[in-house]
Order: sequence, then structure tokens, then C-alpha cells
Amino acid sequence: MTGEEEPARTPLAPVDRSLARLEAGFVVLVLAAMIGLSAVQLYLRKVHDFGFEWADVLIRQLVLWLAFGGGALATQQGRHIAIDAATRLLTPRRAALVRAVTSAAATVITVIMIRAAWTFLNDEIRDDTTLVGELRSWWFTAIIPVALLLVAIHFTIATVHHARTAFAPSGQPRDPAPGWLDPGVGAGIVAVVGAATAAVGGLGATAAAVAFLAALGLPLFAGIGALTMLGYASTETDLSNLIIEISGVASAPALVAIPLFTFAGYLMAESQTPHRLVALARSTVGWLPGGVAVVAVVACAIFTAFTGASGITIIALGGLLYPILTQEGFSERFSLGLLTSGGSLGLLFPPSLPVILYAIVAGVDVDRLFLAALVPGIVLVGCLGVYAAARSRGIPRVPFRFSAAAEALGRAKWELPLPIIVLWGIYGGWLTVNEAAIVTVLMVLVVQCAVYRDLSLVRDVPRIAEKSAVLVGAILLILGVALGLTNYLVLEEVPDLILEAIQRNVTTKIGFLISLNIFLLLVGCVLDVFSAIIVVVPLILPLAQAYGVHPLHLGVIFLTNLEIGYMTPPVGMNLFLSAFRFQKPLPTLYVASLPFIGVLLVALVLITYLPGLSLGLVGEGAGP
Repeated sequence: MTGEEEPARTPLAPVDRSLARLEAGFVVLVLAAMIGLSAVQLYLRKVHDFGFEWADVLIRQLVLWLAFGGGALATQQGRHIAIDAATRLLTPRRAALVRAVTSAAATVITVIMIRAAWTFLNDEIRDDTTLVGELRSWWFTAIIPVALLLVAIHFTIATVHHARTAFAPSGQPRDPAPGWLDPGVGAGIVAVVGAATAAVGGLGATAAAVAFLAALGLPLFAGIGALTMLGYASTETDLSNLIIEISGVASAPALVAIPLFTFAGYLMAESQTPHRLVALARSTVGWLPGGVAVVAVVACAIFTAFTGASGITIIALGGLLYPILTQEGFSERFSLGLLTSGGSLGLLFPPSLPVILYAIVAGVDVDRLFLAALVPGIVLVGCLGVYAAARSRGIPRVPFRFSAAAEALGRAKWELPLPIIVLWGIYGGWLTVNEAAIVTVLMVLVVQCAVYRDLSLVRDVPRIAEKSAVLVGAILLILGVALGLTNYLVLEEVPDLILEAIQRNVTTKIGFLISLNIFLLLVGCVLDVFSAIIVVVPLILPLAQAYGVHPLHLGVIFLTNLEIGYMTPPVGMNLFLSAFRFQKPLPTLYVASLPFIGVLLVALVLITYLPGLSLGLVGEGAGP
């Protein structure tokens, strides 16, 4: 995922900031409405055994609003999910040039999508379709062309900003004399936009250009959207079909859990929860061999389960755990490697967002996938914990003191029940995933704002809601366009063609699993887990089924590979986050992470080739 960008310093910067404030207010209100309606529905269903059908429909439509409002805000903040490994390794000036080119291309693609969205909206208004009662479909889908227009405006301003940065003379300020653009910069941007537009006539060449731009950092939603539209154009299919698929985001009930769990995770990250969790873990298990290192492993796993594999764990816990590890006598290399690998540890535990998203994309039951992932998740944590303990010889342990453990338990007593309630509610059949999500949000809000008072309901919560909406928007925009691409690929029988090609060269299930692991580790190096799920899963799912790999087992294998890929050199995302958080050069982190990668690869082998670890609790055999 791309990092925070400076606000674009151009004559349109005030417009950019004003739009961003409107977008931020919009997504905060939408998220508040989702939480309020979900809470009322939960109360009515659990206490009075009924609910309003229109409220369920409205909540799902609000997800669509949040996706596009958050997507527009993600554009303004430069936070779209992208394969930005190349720009991470470039000098600032060259990285700015690459971003100027990709932003210009994204502008062109978005403008084409706006036209398709306008056609779709006109059809919706003409048909006057009702969702339930008096709720009209076009009331909600109108957000699509409006938000895409805002996205195009933000991309245009970003193009100007990056171009000025790239072409500013050495020693000169990056924002030269007033004016829209220097002539040379303007000519360059016009050339890029003109070339991209003219290339539409050659579909094959354009597809190659889009793939190349995606490798350079073109936001994935724009790249996938462009490829989908090119596919539709090749079959003379109306481009508005892409918008139909995008609007289908609102039809997946389980998607409601994603923005709610994301918001809860961000609230916990911004509070003192990391400090309380570390203190509790240290006072209770610090006496074990490698106690402080085991504390780090457990704390990272628990925290990642609630925040998802978004890098928040490294940012929130890294600064807290790193000095503790080094002060206890662990080497700098070991401490860096442990925290870098811990940044995605716990990805398989409830209520992990990647698990929910995988279940939606793959069409498997969310509850059963969580159950299937439980033992493999424990295996990953256990392997890393055993390795940490083995490397702790000579390191003094933290003596167990009942008073210290009781004090830490007392401070964390309001947060400890949360994972228990989520697990008990989901697996006990008392709560659906969506209901568990709203319970989590309400508990975290009450605990952090009213009990601990770590956060202010007025000052902090809206800001945190905005940050979480940006991530949600970036994820769901990709999901929307990926649905369109998947539909096109299925119609063109692309998965069948891939399967035939693979079956000619790979004849056994073991051979397929080996190839799959290698492929997914490479994918994990360059794609974040959310993008990988949306882009890759529809392609590999039919392949795995053809080789007799159970869909739940495939999900666990897939997510485990991506978890390891996050820390794999040279461009795993955790490596860059650790470099930023600990102010260390990348080569240092490469060396530090290798032993931990080796340990997790051993766990991956066990998880891959012992399907009973995944399927035992769900009562399934090894077959499909």
C-alpha cells in the first residue's frame, strides 16, 4: 500500500483539501449510520426476536457509500493499494516521476469509468428499481459516478504535484513560481495522457501497458478496471456491465463486517490497548523460557487478529516491544526479525479481515473458515514461540509475581473478554459474523471512550473513523472491479484454459501444492493480502478443486503463504514498515528476517501437507 503523501501544493490545493473535508465528513456519517442501524437491529433480534428488513438492506447499501466515499478519500491521501515496490527503491525524484505517470494514467482510466457509470445510473433511474419498500436502487448507486468524478479530480491534482516534484530544478523548491504547470511538465503530462488515450485502439498493447503501469504503482483498482474494460471492449460488451458488477458489492451481507472490524481495530491501535496487552503478557508468561520474546509473539498475534494484516501491528507494538527486547539482552537483529515477522502473525485468528474477505471471494462459509484456520494459526504462533525460546538461552526471565499479574489483569479486564465473546459468539451460534462485528465495535467504543477514557468521542473517534474508511474504501473498490474482471474471465473460460495448461505439466496433487506455495510466496512479496485475495483467488480456486484440494484447506494455505510473503525480501511490505518504524536500512532487515522466514516455512509445510490440521475441527476429510 502506498504511504502518506504530502498535500498537493498547486493552485488547486485548496479545492483538493475542501473536497477531502467533505469526503471525510461523509464517510464518518455513513459509518456512524451503519453502526447505529446495526446496533438497533442486533438489539431487536436478540431481545425481541424480530428486525426490520429495510434496515438490513440499507446497511448493505451504506457499505457501497462507504466504499466509494473512502475510495475518493484514499485518492486524495495517496493511500490506494498498489504494487509500489519499485517506487520504494527509487530516489524521491524518480519515484515522483513514476507516480506522476501512474496518476495520469489513473485519471484517464477513471474518466472512462465515469462515462460507464453515468450510463448505468441513467438505466437505474429509468427502470426505477426498488430494493425494499420505497428504497430506490438509484438513490444509492448515484454515489458511483459522483465519487469517481472526485477520484479523477484528486488524481489530476496528484499528477501535477508529482510532476512538479520530479522536474523541479536541483536546489530549487519543489513548488516553483505560481501557475498551473511549467511548460515542460505540462507537455510531459499531455504526452502521457495522449498516448494512453490513443492506445485504446490497440487492445493487446494497451493491456500490456496497463500491466506495466500496475507494476510501477498504478492503483490496483484502476489497473483491474482498465483490464476489465478492455476485455469487455474485445467482446463488444457494454462497459456499464463493469459498474453493474461494482454495485454488487452491496449485495454481499458478510461485507458489512469488514468496515466494522476495521474501525474497531483502528480504535484499539490508537488507544493504550497495546501497552495493557504487553504488560499483561509479560506479567503472566514472562517467566517462561524466552519469556519476553514469547510475550512479543503472543501480543503481535492477538493484535494482528483484530487489526488485520495492514501493518498496524508493527507501528503500534513495534516501538513498545523493541526497547523491551533489547533491554532484556536480545540482539538488535533478533528483535528486528521477531517484530517484522510478528507484523502479520495472527492473520488466521478471528476476527481477521483477510479471512472474512477470502470467504466472501471464494464463496465459503466464514465461520467454517475461521474454524479451519484456528489450529494452523496456533501452529504458526507455536513454531515462532519455540524458536524464540530456543534463541533465549542466557536471557534472564521475568520473575512471576502474583501481584504484578493481578495488577496487569485488572488494567486489561475490560479488553480481555473481547476475543472470548467473539469466538464464543461465532462458534457457539449466538452471533453471526456481522453481529460479532457490531458487538466488537460497541464494546471497544464503550471501553476506550467511557471506561479507560483513552479516546475522546468527539476529538478522536471521527478522526479514527476517517482513517479506517480510507482502508475500507481502498479494499472494496478493488473488490468491485475484480468482480467485473472475474465475470469476464469466467465467460471467456480463462480458468479452464489455465487448468488445461497446468494439468499437462503437473500431474499430482503434491506437485500442484508445491507449485502453488512457490507462486503464492512470490505474490505475497509484491501484493498486500487484500489485493492478492481479490485478484488471485478466483483464478486458483477451480485449479485447486481439480487437484482435490478442499476449499477450506486452500484458504488456510493461501493466507499462510501471504503472511510469510509479507516479510520476504526484497519487497515484502513488513520490511518497509519496519524500516520506517525502527529507522533501519533494508539490508539489515533482510538479514534479520531470514531465520524467522525459515521457521514459518517449516510451519507452512506442515499446514500444506497435513490437511487434517485445517479440516479436523470442521469435520471434513482431505478431499473436496
